[in-house]
Amino acid sequence: MHANWVLRGEVPNADFSTPYGFYFSYLTAFLVALFGGAAGIVFGIQCLELAGTYLLGRYVSLERGDEVASKLLLLYFSNPLIISWFMFDGQEEAIILLLLVFMMYSLQRWWGGIKYPSSVLMLLLVKPTTLFFVGPYFVGQKIRTWLIFLGLFLILASPALYLHSTVFGLDFSRGGVESDGLSDKVFPGNFWFIIQHLTGFDVGVSIAAPLIVGSLLGVGAYLAIAAQRVPVREVFLLGAAVVTLVYQLTSPYTTPGFLAAIVAPVLALGCFHRELFGKWDRVLFLSWAFFVAVDMPIYYRIIEEIGDAQMPQFILFIALEVLVVLLNLAMLIRLVRHCQHQRTEAQRAVS
Repeated sequence: MHANWVLRGEVPNADFSTPYGFYFSYLTAFLVALFGGAAGIVFGIQCLELAGTYLLGRYVSLERGDEVASKLLLLYFSNPLIISWFMFDGQEEAIILLLLVFMMYSLQRWWGGIKYPSSVLMLLLVKPTTLFFVGPYFVGQKIRTWLIFLGLFLILASPALYLHSTVFGLDFSRGGVESDGLSDKVFPGNFWFIIQHLTGFDVGVSIAAPLIVGSLLGVGAYLAIAAQRVPVREVFLLGAAVVTLVYQLTSPYTTPGFLAAIVAPVLALGCFHRELFGKWDRVLFLSWAFFVAVDMPIYYRIIEEIGDAQMPQFILFIALEVLVVLLNLAMLIRLVRHCQHQRTEAQRAVS
C-alpha cells in the first residue's frame, strides 16, 4: 500500500507515516512499477538478501575458510525462521544483512570508504533503529569521519526535506479513510499483546514509545562502551542482533520477519567463536527460531477467529506468547553475556 501511495505522488512521513527508512517506500514503489505487483517487492528484496548472504559467506571464507563458510550458508538456509519468512516474504530487514556486510568489509583498508554510504543508507533505506548499532562505531572516530558521515546524510536526506518530510517516523498512520491498518494493531510475539488481551488495556505507540526509545538508547550506550574493547566487526554483528531483539521485546509492532534479521549475525558470530554454540546454545537458538516462526501463523490462521479470551485454545496461545517472549529474552541475555566475555578477554589481553 505504501508503494502505491508513493506511485500516486505522496511523500513518506509527510502524507503518511512509516517507521521504515524514507527511501524504502520509493524502493518498493520502483519494484511494483517494474514488476507490476507486490510480488516484485518480494523478488527484489530476496535478491538483496541473497547478495548479502553470499557476501557474508565470502567474508567468513576469507577469515575462517571455505568449510566454515559452507556450514554458515547451510545453517542459514535451513533455519526454520529463514525458510518460513525471508525466503517467502519481502521484509526490509533483509536489506540490513547486505548493508551490514558492507560495513564489515569497510574494516578492510581497500573497502574503507564504503562505510559512509552503508551507514547512511541503514538509516534512510532500512529504519532509524539501525543508528543504535551503527552509531557506536563512530563514537570513537575522528572529527573528519563524523563530518563525512553527517555531510553525506544531509545530501541524501535533502530530497526528503525539500518535500517537507520529517524523514523519520515512529508508527504507521495516515489521515483520511484509507489506511494500511497497521497502526491500530498489537501483534503477537511481545508482552504488550499479552497485557492487552488479558486486561483489555489499549496499547498504543504513545504508550510504548518511551520504553522503546529508552531501551534503544541504553543498548546504544552499552555498544559504544563495548566498542572500546570488542573488535568492531563483532560490534556490528552483536549490535544488529541485540538492537533487533530489544526493539521486538519493547514494541507492540513485531513480526517474525523482523526477528529473522538476527539469524545471519548470530551464525556469523558462531563462526568466529565456537563457544557461542555449545549444546544448550544450539537448543536455545533452534527453539527460538521454531517458535518465533510458527507464532504469527498460528494466531492469524486459528486464534484470531476465536475472539474469546476464555477459550482453551486462546489460553494455550497466551502460554505460547509467554514462551516466545522468554525465548527472545533468553537470546538477548546470551548475546550480552557473550559480549561481556569478549570484553573480559580483551581486557586480560591488554593487562
